[in-house]
Amino acid sequence: MTASRDADSLSDESLSPIDLASQAVYFAGRSVGDEKLAGHAVALMKRAIQRAPKNAVVWRMQAEAYRILGKLDEASRSIEQSLGLDADSGEVLKTREKIQIAQRKLADARLSRIEARKKTLSGLLTARDKTLTANQLDLTSHYNVALSEDLYKLPKREPETNDGLHGLAAGPTELHGVVFDVRGFVALHGKKTQLLASRAQIVEKVTGIAVGRTAQTIHFLHGAAYSDQLAYGTVVGRYRVHYADGSEQVVKIRYGEHLLNWFLPQNRRVSEARLAFSITSQRDADRELGCYLMSWKNPKRDVKVTHIDFETSGSDAAPFLLGVTLGTAETSKVSSQ
Repeated sequence: MTASRDADSLSDESLSPIDLASQAVYFAGRSVGDEKLAGHAVALMKRAIQRAPKNAVVWRMQAEAYRILGKLDEASRSIEQSLGLDADSGEVLKTREKIQIAQRKLADARLSRIEARKKTLSGLLTARDKTLTANQLDLTSHYNVALSEDLYKLPKREPETNDGLHGLAAGPTELHGVVFDVRGFVALHGKKTQLLASRAQIVEKVTGIAVGRTAQTIHFLHGAAYSDQLAYGTVVGRYRVHYADGSEQVVKIRYGEHLLNWFLPQNRRVSEARLAFSITSQRDADRELGCYLMSWKNPKRDVKVTHIDFETSGSDAAPFLLGVTLGTAETSKVSSQ
């Protein structure tokens, strides 16, 4: 790179501030052992900030360039400026995480990663439809994967494992006469996913799914990943139904009875639930994905259900929940446990 070309890029008014910041990151990444390139990256960053001092993206990219150059104090100051301009950006928080890792502030970095994931997920979730009733339980605060994302996604795309229900429309969804609020996944771990570096904050159980009503039947729309090698009858998860009188009922989810692997096999029938839907994968034209509708007859119909917990069993299978609907009459084959 010559001095004249350096000057040209700095004075080129056709380049937007984001273009300048992008070039700064590019040259910072190629400046190892080259002080001239590093100096040019810094000059590009300063020019970008000068032209767009209130642009959170430009400040974030400056922070990234400084991180690459090893100027961590400058990177930290820049990322805080970006956060001050856009506190809801998951990308800004991801960059802060990288800076904190470089500073060896690992506890802070973990918190930034969790916060970044929450912000990113919030931006991907569709708002709850106002036509839905209290019978369609609101899982918003429990979702950890959006419908538009690959479920149990690995950092690097691996078509054999990465896939998602991208073709499923978000919002009120009627399946076998039962309306569900379908907008995301409540995804739990199995033994196999414990070993995977998933982007989402996958957990072993979710507690406190609010109900606050009586119900004759509780309908669960659910599925499981990594379960195709399990023996029929294996318990892959549980719903723990809590009542206002302090009692509880444990509803076991059994492979082959209440669901099958979400990469659907040729024989898709189960004994105590119905295949709710099947859609073609956007990763593999020969693969179909699906979930099951399990309807549980509540033995304590006159006692208010306060909340429901969703738990994994610790098998290889990773169970996930798409929706819960309370019923006043049975709309599918009932499973008694």
